[in-house]
Amino acid sequence: MSRAVIQPFEEYQRARVIFVQTVAALAGGKDNRNVELLKRLDAIRLLGPLLTDPVISIKQYAALAIGTLAGADEEIASQVVNDDNGHILNLILKSLETSNRFYKKTACRLLGKLSKWKSLAAKVVSGGVITFLVSCLEDCDGEVKLFAASALQKICMNGEDLAREVINAGAIEPLSLCLQEPDIKLKRQAVLTMSNIAKHSDSHTRRLCEEKETLGVILHYLQTKDTMLRRQVLLCLSYIAQNSSDKAAQIINSLNNQLLEENIAGATKANIYSIRSATEATPIRRADPICQQNCLSLLYNIAKHGSGHTNQVSAKIKCETLIRFLETNHGPARNVGLQLISTLAQYSKEQAEQIKRLGGHKVLALCLYEQKPETISYACNAINFMASYPNPDITNGLVEDLPIGINENVKYYNIPYRLLELSLNKNLPQYLVNNARDALENIIKNNTNLDALIPLLDRPNYSGVDDSHYEKILCTIVKRIHDLLGDFKSYKRKLIENKTLRKLIKLKSTYKSLEEELKSFSDFYSQEIMNYYSDEYEQKIREQVINNLS
Repeated sequence: MSRAVIQPFEEYQRARVIFVQTVAALAGGKDNRNVELLKRLDAIRLLGPLLTDPVISIKQYAALAIGTLAGADEEIASQVVNDDNGHILNLILKSLETSNRFYKKTACRLLGKLSKWKSLAAKVVSGGVITFLVSCLEDCDGEVKLFAASALQKICMNGEDLAREVINAGAIEPLSLCLQEPDIKLKRQAVLTMSNIAKHSDSHTRRLCEEKETLGVILHYLQTKDTMLRRQVLLCLSYIAQNSSDKAAQIINSLNNQLLEENIAGATKANIYSIRSATEATPIRRADPICQQNCLSLLYNIAKHGSGHTNQVSAKIKCETLIRFLETNHGPARNVGLQLISTLAQYSKEQAEQIKRLGGHKVLALCLYEQKPETISYACNAINFMASYPNPDITNGLVEDLPIGINENVKYYNIPYRLLELSLNKNLPQYLVNNARDALENIIKNNTNLDALIPLLDRPNYSGVDDSHYEKILCTIVKRIHDLLGDFKSYKRKLIENKTLRKLIKLKSTYKSLEEELKSFSDFYSQEIMNYYSDEYEQKIREQVINNLS
């Protein structure tokens, strides 16, 4: 054959190769400006037809470039899926009919990049890509399996209905088999995909766990030394426990006490010491922060199913471990730990007593002074559940001035007054204010220490105080003081000696609703004593003196 005939074809093929390779390299480079420039040059329209190129390497690089661009910019991904009635997407779907493992890997990657966008995932799936991806999970090539599992994970992320389609396509069994493969990256991706199936609903969780002992396989890999895999396993188990009470019980019964301690115990920084007393300093060991957070989420999602599950959790993990963790951690995992402590206190009086006995209320006091509203709110919830029990040992411990720190760095914190400040602050989120109010109400109702109530009679001094609600709180305090006067005879004298009765009577001139509440104090004090501290009585005496002098 004449060289003059062959040369144009060779040059055309070489130009196509150079084009797709260059675009793929530019799209995958570190300079983000390349993506914007390629978008302006309408690179997708030029790359699309090359998905049907007879040369497999050109076809593969075209898919790689499209996938990289679509993953970097939602507008480009939308162009791939929607322009010309989905012409490029149809070309992608047609190109899936191949046995070439290199192209399969690139195609799975491309589908994952398109499916990560929530607005586009349903349309991508409608072309039948899930069946292709599930078949790729059974491919002999490990990288094909890896990218197929990754694409399925992104599909499942975007909605319960899409996750259901993945289940219906038979993905769970091959995912379970992928978890048992020797490739550690494939193990991680398989369990992450199962997490995104389980998180949506109890029906998805049930179908995941019913498939050939999948739950047992997942539990087995809690023993792994690979930190990233253990993170994903804990997260997956957390989602399963969240959606199924039965599976939550099965999980907690299968967990090893020592394994839980290892995943939770410790801090993210060295040389951090316990604040549980001013004289004791206990070194804290390191632990992986994400494993900590996922493990705590797992225990929380088990415990919140009720008292039976709570008792199982408390039998598996020491309360002291949880409190020590809260003392030394200030990241996102701390909030999960606060939720767990709160749930344990909610369902178990014994756990509430133990939290207080081990100094957990000191940690909660510190959390009330945090900057993050979520942390403060979770601490309020925990205090609320602890104070909800009519147990003076718990409630009276919550109202004490708490010394926190070591040696000369000791500071004193007061939970009730801090809750009062939070309850009345109009500038805080309403959910936080409501939680603080609930906690304060239970402390007032179940506390038997009169001295703890007296500071609450002082209005907080900052802008944005909700005076109308403060008046309601004052009425609640007065009612509680009345009840305590009936229960403790010594308080009757004490109320006069520390001038609290006088303060209460003075307050009714500002807060009118107190007048009705204070009438009940006639059960303990004569009208003469009650009148003695009133403004009217002072005015009456003054008038008498003036009259006598004249």
